[in-house]
Amino acid sequence: MKMTYLISLVLFTASAAGAFAQNEKNPFKERNAKTAEEAKSRPVNIISLFEYIEVPKQKLDHLLINSGELEITREQAQKWVDAGESKVIRSSLTISLNTEKGRNESLVEVYRPTKYNSVGVGAWPVPASFVKQNLGFSEDFELHINEDGKGIESRIVVDYSVLKEGPAIHPLVTKTREPEDVLMASLSHSSFTFANLSMKFGESYLIGRLEDVHSEGMSCLVFYKAAKWQVPLLDSELRKGGSDVQQYTMHAHFVTVNQYGWSEIVSDTPLSELAESSWEKVLRLAKVGEAEFDGSLVMRSAHNHRAKATNVTQIPFSLQFAQSINKGGASIPPLSVESALVTVGPGGEMNNKELTLMANHQQEEGLSLEFYCDFEQDGAYLKYFSAPKKSSLAGYSVHHRVRDGETWIPDAETPRIKSSTIHSAFMLTPNQMTLAGVLGGTDKDGKPDPKKLTLLFVEAKL
Repeated sequence: MKMTYLISLVLFTASAAGAFAQNEKNPFKERNAKTAEEAKSRPVNIISLFEYIEVPKQKLDHLLINSGELEITREQAQKWVDAGESKVIRSSLTISLNTEKGRNESLVEVYRPTKYNSVGVGAWPVPASFVKQNLGFSEDFELHINEDGKGIESRIVVDYSVLKEGPAIHPLVTKTREPEDVLMASLSHSSFTFANLSMKFGESYLIGRLEDVHSEGMSCLVFYKAAKWQVPLLDSELRKGGSDVQQYTMHAHFVTVNQYGWSEIVSDTPLSELAESSWEKVLRLAKVGEAEFDGSLVMRSAHNHRAKATNVTQIPFSLQFAQSINKGGASIPPLSVESALVTVGPGGEMNNKELTLMANHQQEEGLSLEFYCDFEQDGAYLKYFSAPKKSSLAGYSVHHRVRDGETWIPDAETPRIKSSTIHSAFMLTPNQMTLAGVLGGTDKDGKPDPKKLTLLFVEAKL
């Protein structure tokens, strides 16, 4: 299959540029004196940590039978993990501003056939149309800090979908095609929503339970924890130059670690300090081979401009197939497997025995980062909006297989693309490498992959 490689850097203006003039002083030096009004109006970053811990169902049932209730703390779950009875199979971390929405998702995009065309006697029909579905995890949330500043009121939605083996299908079955040769996967979906949920900063809460997420006979307990993280203010003397353009260079690094390595970082670091202290710890993991740099993106931009950097591969595929006809336009009943795999060629001609694309689609594999930085509150803060994305080819789905003797021949193949994305906005400390998020990994069926967590680090250099 031919693939097109694209490496691009894109910059486009969102509005009139305006920021701070170049100055040798550090514009993000924290002031010693702050007015009461400034302190009250300071925007607050909220770090959200989701943890998914797999526990045997029998253990939870036994606990319920003996105690009459099922209240499990994060500390109790960790004891099970330390004893080897449970394990953390997924983690994600997102930084968002108070009152603003955030989203963290790790998905696998798959295509499922919805209609088949008959191609003649003795052959399976070919897929004629498809529907796109997303497998994997997504977490949506909107957080509001309480009046006392010690906790949050939250709305959280956790969504999970996975493909499982389904029953055999029987379209146009003849004696030469056994129905058990073809299985149609079924879609399993779970979701739960919490509204107006009150939680204190620094405490873990059990917010949900999913079944058979990673392994059969296992339950997955979902824990959530939030912490505040505030960044320094700009020096007041430098706020006066807000009409001048301030350029900066954005550096982004995608780093892969396994769940064990990430758990080590979390266990000995307060959540409120993770954003600023994780970089050095990841470098130490990389030196001993426990962390791997997947790629980096660098982009020069300006205040109040939107920019996007990409390094991707284009993967073409088809979602439409045609039955065979001869040169005169008459239908030919395909009497062999090869004649059943006929599609329309690029120029409209009919191709016998060769699978070609009729309706061309494309997916991207690689890294991308769309971001936007703006100075707010008269230049007191650097607000960072971002949508990082990491995608990779997870394999292909084979739709409606036929067998010629001992050889399996696919009627159609569509790619499975794994992608991890964060949508969030928060106040960023310039000239410092910052953990901007953690993306949980998935396998080709949407199940969590504890070996593939992606950490995103960013730095805005002025």
